[in-house]
Amino acid sequence: MATPAVDNIKKEYPNAFLYLLSTKSVCEIFRNDSRFGAIIEDKTKEYPIRLKGIFNEAKMIKKEFGKFDKAFVFTNTFFTTLLVKLIGSDEIIALK
Repeated sequence: MATPAVDNIKKEYPNAFLYLLSTKSVCEIFRNDSRFGAIIEDKTKEYPIRLKGIFNEAKMIKKEFGKFDKAFVFTNTFFTTLLVKLIGSDEIIALK
């Protein structure tokens, strides 16, 4: 499902620099995908207290990559949305 959506995002925003933030297994699948400028592994589940992991990872991602204009969330969960919000996206688009 995500692959056609990424194609459509690239068509809508041809000059956009796309980042992929996902689990290790998904990052491995897309590791060499030229549509993404950076692949970021979500490591929040590795923390004993996931909420703390979300805050720590958001801080690290913000520091390394800066602010994001838009975030397209394919896994519409509380934790994913919170992470994206803490990173500082101007607009969050949750896809079902």
